[in-house]
Amino acid sequence: MPIPNSATHMPEPPTGEPHGMNDKKRNAIVLLIDGLNPSYLSAHGCTWINTPAFDQVAADSIVFERAVTESVDSAKALAAFLKERHAGLVQHGDDGPSSGLSALAEAGVHRMLLTDDVAAMAGMESDFDQVIELGQVKRAEELESADDIGDTFLAQCFAGVINELPKQSAPYLAVIHLTNLAHVWDAPLEMRDKYRDEEDPEALQGVSAVQQSGDFDPDEILGVTHAYGAQLETLDTCLDVFLQEMQLDGLWENTRLVLAGLRGFPLGHRGQMGHAMNHLTSDACRVPLWVRPADAEKELLCAARTHELTAISEWLSIATEWILGKQEARMELALQNCADESQWNCHGIVVCEDNAAAIWTPAWLLVEKEGVIELFVKPEDRWDVNPVQDRCRGVAADLAEMLADACLKLRANERPELNLLADELVFGLE
Repeated sequence: MPIPNSATHMPEPPTGEPHGMNDKKRNAIVLLIDGLNPSYLSAHGCTWINTPAFDQVAADSIVFERAVTESVDSAKALAAFLKERHAGLVQHGDDGPSSGLSALAEAGVHRMLLTDDVAAMAGMESDFDQVIELGQVKRAEELESADDIGDTFLAQCFAGVINELPKQSAPYLAVIHLTNLAHVWDAPLEMRDKYRDEEDPEALQGVSAVQQSGDFDPDEILGVTHAYGAQLETLDTCLDVFLQEMQLDGLWENTRLVLAGLRGFPLGHRGQMGHAMNHLTSDACRVPLWVRPADAEKELLCAARTHELTAISEWLSIATEWILGKQEARMELALQNCADESQWNCHGIVVCEDNAAAIWTPAWLLVEKEGVIELFVKPEDRWDVNPVQDRCRGVAADLAEMLADACLKLRANERPELNLLADELVFGLE
């Protein structure tokens, strides 16, 4: 199926061992998308942006409702995911090879990276056997809104992916790294207009993603949100083409798909549009994390629960362990159907930047910025609009102490392993 209005794609015939029902070798595709805010996907509750391809992936996947990035710096988040280390350790010099990617190399598995930003991969290319640049990068002054979806930068990127993957011989790991959603919004302008009501302001005309702080007029927030929605719908259309092409090539029978956001994208809530290193609230740190089992393993994982609080840096292993055929893989352990909720993995997740830090648990988010602490109830306070640190002083003090200790460990190049949390930090206050 071609991308709408673009040149018809004719994939080259596969080489090497055939894919499909008779292919015993396992593959994994990891789709990493920068700037993907789960609050604007209908699988996470959005009702006004049309994303049927994402919906289909979610319907076929294990969906982790509480996934969080460990850094809002895209380079550190990416390195943390690929190195399977906390982003704070990557920041402080822990830049050694990835244990998972090294294990794949030792097993003779082909490791390929497809990215629309080769510069962002500086220092990480050696973990892959093949690096492919997607799309034709343009300077800012050359950017303009596309006439149709098939002319967008995202369409170019997915056409490259669709062209390359059927050529590969199993087993392989393909990491697809896309930054477009966080930087360039070149969707056709009429796609932004369709979200507008008659009384709404004119559609935003720019093509670069807005990055600024301040007190925003509601109309300004609305215009940027419509532009983001149009770009997200463009991404969804390209994802749909990708899924169908891979189905036609028979790749899903023995291929596991991991779809994750590297960081969210703030859209005006709490005074931030786009990314800032000291903005660590939900719209910046929450990310989608979905795992679509290969068709051959769906019976095993179809009843998995989604209650885990999960750092994305931990989850490259679910792709590598599937390829290597480890039956004791963390995937199965993390997704065991526990009757006793106290058996869930209830550790907190720490996000640590130079002048800000945050700690997440299933029931709370505590953010410390320049010595000021704010506490929010989760998941009820979706947009972090109702700080409760003055009403929940005990919880705030306990989490602040844990966060300070975790940041000290990170600065000492130690992973901040948190002890099992007290019930009030996991389940909230009655």
